Amino acid sequence: MRFSQATTQAIWLAKFFNKIGLPTTALIHIYANNIGSITNTVDRKNHRRIKHIDIKYYFTKEHMGLGIVVFKYFK
Repeated sequence: MRFSQATTQAIWLAKFFNKIGLPTTALIHIYANNIGSITNTVDRKNHRRIKHIDIKYYFTKEHMGLGIVVFKYFK
């Protein structure tokens, strides 16, 4: 749930910066410390255990696949 919120807010901020004249050309990097969530987001396959995840969480996977958002692990 937090990944989808972070993705939404990061994309909104990038659009806002473009509107006020500060174009963003770099990827949006979001740092997280949950390896399982990052793996599920990066992995394009749907596993048996994640089949009941709500549709809105696929928003993050979609933008990750488009190359707009990148999730990075930190300790």
